[in-house]
Amino acid sequence: MWSFVPIVAGTALALGLIPPVSSLAQRQDDLDSLCQQVDVSGGSGRHAKTSPVAERFVEHVRRKRGDVRPPLPTAKRRLVFPSSAQGRYAETELLYSRLLRTRAKVPGSCHPSFVTHLSVLAIAEASAPAQLCEDSRLRVAIDIGHSRSMPGAISATGKSEYEFNRRFADELLERGNDWPALELFILESSGKPLGLQQRSRSAAKRNANVFLSIHHDSVQRKYIRQWKYRGRKFEYSDVFSGFSLFLWRRNAYFAESLRLATIIGRNLVSAGFSPTLHHAEPIKGENRRLLQRELGIYAAPFVILRSSRMPAVLFEVGVIANRQEERRLEDPKYRSKIQVEILRSLQEFCRSRT
Repeated sequence: MWSFVPIVAGTALALGLIPPVSSLAQRQDDLDSLCQQVDVSGGSGRHAKTSPVAERFVEHVRRKRGDVRPPLPTAKRRLVFPSSAQGRYAETELLYSRLLRTRAKVPGSCHPSFVTHLSVLAIAEASAPAQLCEDSRLRVAIDIGHSRSMPGAISATGKSEYEFNRRFADELLERGNDWPALELFILESSGKPLGLQQRSRSAAKRNANVFLSIHHDSVQRKYIRQWKYRGRKFEYSDVFSGFSLFLWRRNAYFAESLRLATIIGRNLVSAGFSPTLHHAEPIKGENRRLLQRELGIYAAPFVILRSSRMPAVLFEVGVIANRQEERRLEDPKYRSKIQVEILRSLQEFCRSRT
């Protein structure tokens, strides 16, 4: 039952990711605390005892290690741990439901082997300072694209782009509160018009480290068609869908902007999202230079990017002129998946700067 534990711990020790075994032995309470994260209501049998030390350790790890995820539902939580290959991060999904034991099954909610495995990963994370973002929190200025009086694109059902931008930014801000390495703030939340250069100046004045502009996409007139929705005529185009990322090559922070966009694009693609490539089409209004085709990263001389005094990325969440994509973007669960990848990318970018 315990035979795999020395192998896991030994590997981590060899990589220099965790303290010596003696240090691990001193953290029995830590093992118990990890076990206590499991919802054992309805279970029976032996339960690990909680303790203030265990609770403090879990909170410490949660706030201090660079890779900790915000808590997920009890039945499924995710831990991230350093990988030995190329300094990249491997992910493992640990189904806490495996630890649950109902009355109809084997009693005992905290199997020692699972608890030890979890603790080794957790302590490995807490012991990798080179990969943490602890020196200071990454301050991220969230720019809500457009305004109430200048609403931007119109969706397939007649909603303004600003509505989509505002909702996404607000949700991102709220969700970001659970990510300890990040400090997000919205530049202008009232909906009043804010000049493009003024947005960049405001972000710099508030000591932002990163500028992220939130937008939702459309297409050129040649692709627009009409349809009826709830008795009214609207314009739509189902030709293109997907996200895109823009930055400016002549910005003084181009290298960092590109690194951030690459991290965002890579994480979105890994999560199953696809970029749109229609902005590279050689037609009027498009013809943007593709910097990374597979990740949907473009170069564009937008004022908001040219005037930025920090790494800056403009993120088009999706094409709201597309009827299917608009329906997906109206789904809170769909949006939350995108938002988690954005937060994960910002945290990874923060680590890359330390």
